[in-house]
Amino acid sequence: MKRKICIVLLITLLLGSKGFAQEDIIVLHIKGLVKKKQSGEILKTGSKIKSNEEILFSSKDDAVAVVSASKGKFVLTPKQTSKNNTQIYKQLEGMVSDYFCLSKQKAASRSGAVFNLSDLKKVFNIRMLVIGEGFKLAINQANYPMNDSTYFYVKYIYNNDTIFKVIEFKEDTIIFDRNFIYKNKNTVIDTAAVEEMQLFYYHENKETSYEITPFKPYFIDKKQLKKEIDLLFRIMEIDKTHLESVCNYISETYEGKIDKDIVNEWLNENY
Repeated sequence: MKRKICIVLLITLLLGSKGFAQEDIIVLHIKGLVKKKQSGEILKTGSKIKSNEEILFSSKDDAVAVVSASKGKFVLTPKQTSKNNTQIYKQLEGMVSDYFCLSKQKAASRSGAVFNLSDLKKVFNIRMLVIGEGFKLAINQANYPMNDSTYFYVKYIYNNDTIFKVIEFKEDTIIFDRNFIYKNKNTVIDTAAVEEMQLFYYHENKETSYEITPFKPYFIDKKQLKKEIDLLFRIMEIDKTHLESVCNYISETYEGKIDKDIVNEWLNENY
């Protein structure tokens, strides 16, 4: 049984603000299992906590992304230190002064249709975040024409079998569909069972396949993300025009990279 870790949220001391002590801190996203110590309530998106409440982390890898109207967004994590040969955990850096700048993860930045190899590698990266079941991506046809015999495809290993899947497309836009990519004949493949994929481009006239980049998709539940972004917009009094903030939130919270144009399309569909 994993050891329970108790943390006192002394946010007032960390921030040096008397007013913050009485302000509700709203939970946005939870990694792992985290509870309120006194009530046993399991934290979830939308839960409210006070700065002087105690919470229980179930492991040192747990994290809670929270937000307040006055201080923005920050992350609560147990940090391990050593004292008298006893391992203790305590919150050392709960608040980040720069709003939404919580990690080295950044959104993939480009403008317009995917134009070249560099653009493709920004989108298809080793921890590629995908909202919902897939995405659409415009491709510059001058560099990467697509038709029935010239196309993008992926290759991956599942149960010791090598699987090839042509990525669907319509005119100049590829359609990356989880339900199509992770299916072999009549078998639906668990995404967790696939370690990594390789992206290729096949050109019929040159009779050559070009390996572009390895990548690994991670799919974000779009309903859960909508709840989190709803809270951010309401509490921080921002909207979909704050694209950079939303992209950085997604990249940091879900520990990966996501293309800005894909986020922008999702925002326009939902707000």
